[in-house]
Amino acid sequence: MADETSAARADPETDPLHDYTRLEPSAFLLAARDAATSDSTGVQPALIVLCTWVNAAPRHIAKYTTVYSELYPKAAQLVLRTSLADMTSRSDSRQRAMLAKTFQTISDLPSHRVLLHIFSHGGAHKACQLALLWRGRTGSPLPVSAIILDSTPGLGTYKRSLDAILLSIPRSPFIRAVAIPLTHTYLAASWTISVVFRFENVVQRLRAGLNDTNLFPLQASRLYVYSKADKMVWWQDIEAHATTAETLGWEVKRVRFEKSPHAAHILEDAEKYWDAVKSLWSGVANM
Repeated sequence: MADETSAARADPETDPLHDYTRLEPSAFLLAARDAATSDSTGVQPALIVLCTWVNAAPRHIAKYTTVYSELYPKAAQLVLRTSLADMTSRSDSRQRAMLAKTFQTISDLPSHRVLLHIFSHGGAHKACQLALLWRGRTGSPLPVSAIILDSTPGLGTYKRSLDAILLSIPRSPFIRAVAIPLTHTYLAASWTISVVFRFENVVQRLRAGLNDTNLFPLQASRLYVYSKADKMVWWQDIEAHATTAETLGWEVKRVRFEKSPHAAHILEDAEKYWDAVKSLWSGVANM
């Protein structure tokens, strides 16, 4: 069997992440070109961690990694992908074991100038798993300097969860005829179990985790990016979470879009999106 790291080298014509080294099944590292130091472009992140949405395609992830390479060319990049199994069936212990090399990569940084970019509930879940692993091993919050929360977190209610799943089902009448009843059955069973046994579902857990000061440091400024047109995660739920974060002591910025779909705000106004990212990091770098 080929070594996992070397096996990740893919055809550059088909895989936009071909320059990244596969550390683990869901972790891909682009090494820094040079030490991240202060220069004409300011203090750059030592590492940019992108926790992507569920089953994100490399070509879509590259829309963000490419811009980050242009904005902060000296920063390393770490892409953490999330699968549906991570959200539904894979145990927490297994997921954290699969982040062992990611933990070591962050531990080995000469500087913890880390920019954490979280996309949707899949990315939020992965970020919380990483933070829980870090907390369990070090007793400290995940050492990040700034956090971007793109289209997350929502509320884990039955209606919200149903809306999100239905939007992801293909439009084929046959597929929907089969998938929609199964979706209701799955959600009904999950909801009943959570109520009877007082067990929080995955969205409720990640929503609480993102505002847990034991997992994420209060010193890490936050940027919430969301849209009024998002039909998967309601903008009011994100704003409520941001308000709670402020109450707890986080410095919070909000950027709201009007027409963009879920986790696709760069389609409405890429300049607005990246200006907000640069502003967030500039504030951190100048502290």
